[in-house]
Amino acid sequence: MKKRTESVDKEEILEVLNRVYDPDYIDRSVLDMGLVTEDDIIIKEDEIEVTYDLTASMCPFSAAIGLMIKYALERKLGVPV
Repeated sequence: MKKRTESVDKEEILEVLNRVYDPDYIDRSVLDMGLVTEDDIIIKEDEIEVTYDLTASMCPFSAAIGLMIKYALERKLGVPV
């Protein structure tokens, strides 16, 4: 059973995102790269919304980064993203 979003805070989300790495820079997380900031996280009643920037407009990993963020948050926190 999935957790409700009211049991999740931005600090928990940031902890998870700190372990999601940019595929082009495997030693730097999406937070280290500045792709996601605390302001990019919105906790809604029934889901978490995260927007992210890309390192380049034609980034070949844009979809992969989004999927990695979604998978990590849903798996670790058990809430829909």
